[in-house]
Order: sequence, then C-alpha cells, then structure tokens
Amino acid sequence: MLKFVLFFNISMRKIFFAPPPHTYISFAFEQCFLIAFAIEIAGEQGIELLCADTDGIDGSENNAGAFVNGESAIAMRDAGLDPVAYLQNNDAYTAFDKIGALFIPGPTGTNVNDFRALLITG
Repeated sequence: MLKFVLFFNISMRKIFFAPPPHTYISFAFEQCFLIAFAIEIAGEQGIELLCADTDGIDGSENNAGAFVNGESAIAMRDAGLDPVAYLQNNDAYTAFDKIGALFIPGPTGTNVNDFRALLITG
C-alpha cells in the first residue's frame, strides 16, 4: 500500500509557455500552474503542492508562489470566487490571497529557478 510520495523539481519554466499579450499584468507562472492544479484535484484528499520562485517573487507581486491541496478550489468557491475565471484572467494571486494560501518568504537574493514540491499521502 502506498504511504506517501514526495516529489521535488527545480526547473526553468519560461520555455514552456508565456502569457498572452492581453493578460492581467501580474501574470505569475507558478500561480497559474497552481490554480489549474487546484481545479483538477478539487475534493481529493492527501495531495499537497507548493510551487515557488526561488528568488522569492513570482510575477510582479510580493509572493514567491502558493500552497494548494484538494480543498483549495473549494475554498475559492466558498469565498465566492470562480477559480476558472481567475485562471483565465491570469490573476491567481488574488484567488490565493483571498484563501490565505500565498507563500511569501520575501526576496531571497538568489534565483535557482522554479521549485515544486508535491506530497501525495494515502
């Protein structure tokens, strides 16, 4: 029986996709990935994900990334937010801010690239 899986990844993400020219100004790669992930795992138990930029800033806001789990998209809906609409508008920051899921370590003074940690238990 699977007890847990822990996955770490550090990567360059700019080669995979770029924001369309009409998108919200604070487009943040990690947060858009996270909100899409949150939508897909909504209601699932035992899945936790942190994505962050190692320099302490993702996009133009004050956070490095955010934490998500199976309750994240549900919490957004409970707060009157539509996670799909926030994803389409590339404004995941606001959605994560409203549910208290932002990761804000402050500037780190280094930029190794993007960090992802996925924990699956069960």
